[in-house]
Amino acid sequence: MKKTFIFICLLTLLFGQCRQKEFALGISGQLSDSVFGGAVGGVNMVLQMQKLEGGVFNATYQTLASTSSDANGNYEFSFERENVVDYRITTDKIGYLGDDFQIDPENLAPDDVFTFNIGLIPKSTFDVHLFSMFPQNEFDTIRFRNLAADYDCACCDSEERIFGGTEVDTVLSCNLYGESWIKYYVEIEKDTAFHTYIDSLFCPAFGSATLELPY
Repeated sequence: MKKTFIFICLLTLLFGQCRQKEFALGISGQLSDSVFGGAVGGVNMVLQMQKLEGGVFNATYQTLASTSSDANGNYEFSFERENVVDYRITTDKIGYLGDDFQIDPENLAPDDVFTFNIGLIPKSTFDVHLFSMFPQNEFDTIRFRNLAADYDCACCDSEERIFGGTEVDTVLSCNLYGESWIKYYVEIEKDTAFHTYIDSLFCPAFGSATLELPY
């Protein structure tokens, strides 16, 4: 009886180890600077998933695990396999644009760590200061539009922004890809006179660029 009990315990332990091994998945890789190269450490990372629950697709991403890259930019996630439609990794690091990186569950297999390297984009802040410096009348107008930019927020799209009157003083602020040029168009109307021009401004990585536009 005692031998039978020991045999059953060994089978249970062995089966549990095999089951755990069968359902273990892993993702690892390195984070680097996509502009300057080199590893990026101290990046906060969250692994999220979209699941099928009871045969129903849940569009909401659920947090599965979190970690941070080490000094050499290396990271690793280890987790159990579930009925997942999509995985994604979100990143957060001061000086870099946050981003989401999708991972197809088909790329993951038990007993194998999937390598997924990530390039982070350094951030630059672009500020446009528009203000009425020599007002003429309430019909004074300035139009501003981005013509070409790599950006990370809706305010940096190519939509024309129009400001009018004698008391305009506003700042438009955008997060851009660092080490890039932003091209813009300006049109100023004052006392029936028009002045238009196109120019560009360099936006340094990890810094900011300010465009003063008095009219």
